[in-house]
Amino acid sequence: MKNSILLIVTFCLCSCLQNRVDEPGIQDPFVEKTLAIFEELSEYYPPKDIVMLLSEVDTEGYQTATFRLRGETKKAIELGSFVERQGSNQRDGTTCHNRFECGREIKECLDNGVDAVISNGACEDSAWCVTCIEPS
Repeated sequence: MKNSILLIVTFCLCSCLQNRVDEPGIQDPFVEKTLAIFEELSEYYPPKDIVMLLSEVDTEGYQTATFRLRGETKKAIELGSFVERQGSNQRDGTTCHNRFECGREIKECLDNGVDAVISNGACEDSAWCVTCIEPS
């Protein structure tokens, strides 16, 4: 009797597993690129101190992600870059082509105590654009 019940349960489980369909998720290329850049930034800063905020697509079809630092990393940068930050205001966007270039551009903003925004096409004639912005 126990063997019959075990056989029935095994058969039911196998049937359920065969009927399950795993469809691959469709990933947004902008989100994929942004996550890769987050990984790149994790080489420079502790991941727990990196904040990444994704926005919705705007009316022009652009999507943005804002990066900022928090915690001990932010405190250390604020103490170390006060003089440097005095002369650095917002700047126009900089074109980048891969996670390494984009990561370095974002790191430069963050090292100067300002936030960084990356967009898919906001710079003239570019696919990826990094802009340094004053923290909100």
